[in-house]
Amino acid sequence: MDRFQMRESYDSGALRTFQIIHFALVMGVTLFGGVTLFLHKDDAFFSQDTSQDDMILVILPAALILMILGSIVGEKNWKQVKATMPSQMLSALQTAHIIKLALHEGAALITLVFFLLTGNYIYIVAAAVVWLRMITLFPTKGMVDRKIEDKQNDYR
Repeated sequence: MDRFQMRESYDSGALRTFQIIHFALVMGVTLFGGVTLFLHKDDAFFSQDTSQDDMILVILPAALILMILGSIVGEKNWKQVKATMPSQMLSALQTAHIIKLALHEGAALITLVFFLLTGNYIYIVAAAVVWLRMITLFPTKGMVDRKIEDKQNDYR
């Protein structure tokens, strides 16, 4: 099946819904980050000193683990898909992607909460890294087509 036929075989509205869900998850992190920055605009500081903030040693690795776990679980979920129709594959891909993004969002929100509690900009930096990763995961038509085509090739 060539690329043009494959694009015709799933609903573009479903892809648009997929993209809107992704955008909403990213915007949740963006808005919460903006509010926390606004609340600490006068008293925030930047420190990597663990004697001032020992939670850095827990929260930053936890955020990294959540990001990695999100990628692993999302991909594992996608690999277990047994659907053969592109519309079913898109639905399964959306589910796997939402799982991945939810764990990324959790990592970003945890770091933002600790920025809110401490005022230490190191947490904002960590949240920004997660946020940027979330943006790079945006489900473009090309990415979706490639994943569905790869999955279809697995069945051949």
